[in-house]
Amino acid sequence: MKKQLLLCLVACSTVLFFSACSKSTKDDPTTTVITGISLDKTTLSLAVSGTYTLTATISPSTATDKTVTWTSSDVTKATVSNGLVTAVGAGTVTITAQVGSQTATCVVTISTVPIAVTGISLDKTALALTVGGTSTLTATVSPSTATDKTVVWTSSDVTKATVSNGLVTAVAVGTATITAKSGTQTTTCVVTITGIGVLINGVRWATCNVAAPGTFATNSEDAGMLYKWNSKVGLPATGTISGWISAWNGGYTNPSSSDTWISVNDPSPAGYRVPTRDEIQTLVDANKVTGTWTSQNSVYGKKFTDKNTGNSIFLPASGIRSYTDGSLGYIGTYGDYWSSTADDIYNAYYLFSSSSDAYWNYQYRANALPIRPVVE
Repeated sequence: MKKQLLLCLVACSTVLFFSACSKSTKDDPTTTVITGISLDKTTLSLAVSGTYTLTATISPSTATDKTVTWTSSDVTKATVSNGLVTAVGAGTVTITAQVGSQTATCVVTISTVPIAVTGISLDKTALALTVGGTSTLTATVSPSTATDKTVVWTSSDVTKATVSNGLVTAVAVGTATITAKSGTQTTTCVVTITGIGVLINGVRWATCNVAAPGTFATNSEDAGMLYKWNSKVGLPATGTISGWISAWNGGYTNPSSSDTWISVNDPSPAGYRVPTRDEIQTLVDANKVTGTWTSQNSVYGKKFTDKNTGNSIFLPASGIRSYTDGSLGYIGTYGDYWSSTADDIYNAYYLFSSSSDAYWNYQYRANALPIRPVVE
């Protein structure tokens, strides 16, 4: 009886033992078995020192452990690390990717002959920037296995835009063509640079008056310099001037008979110009723009504000120099600014502003007024 009981216990223990040992990972709900692995390339050509990163795809994508082990059949020909194949010497080598019990291979042929660049492209072929703005261009060289993928960057006009390692910096208003070259292949991007200004009722105005020709005053309340109509000669906005000739054909410059302020005589900085009469009209359009007489840093003038956007500019009441004797008057009282539009051979249109009003009118071209330019 005791012998039968002992045999029964042994048999039961054996069944339990085999039952526990035969449990498969397939029965573990927390583990997904890997069924395959593949590479993005099964063959690859490189030149000595060339590189390429192989990408492994594991099936199923839900596999628990997708760690890939990379090996090279001949490290004197090529090495591999995390998929990055580096060609060391001429010959043929097999790169193996293994995950679990699954493997995939890529046969790499390495030559001493460099692989030439066959193409280059940029992520942008056109670019718009404002002065001082930057943007980075990205170049793609083909083939990806080219021996030397160095990109050389150049600008057609460094006074308009510069480029360094793809970083484009806008210098001045205008256009420049950025060229990226690799090997014998080139591609380009046209950069258009506009001035920085404040958009009011459809016109982009500079934030400061013109100072010396080609420059802006430092602050928006600064007078800058005064100019006769169609003249590029800047006159001081303070003090007296000696040697002024009180005649139509006298003074520092002769009043021009031109119908418009010609560009060679425009003292505005690059990318800006003297506004037209119609552009002044948009600034004094009471339906869309509010004009407020105010003081900014103890300087009186008119603040023009776009009713729709809230954008505003301040035009100081910088006064004028009279054509008769060059004397300076109306400082803090009138904000008179030239337009580029003539009325007749003696007069030209200008912006008039005061504590009570703002509109366009005309006056003698030989008077000297400040200029608030607009973006070209």
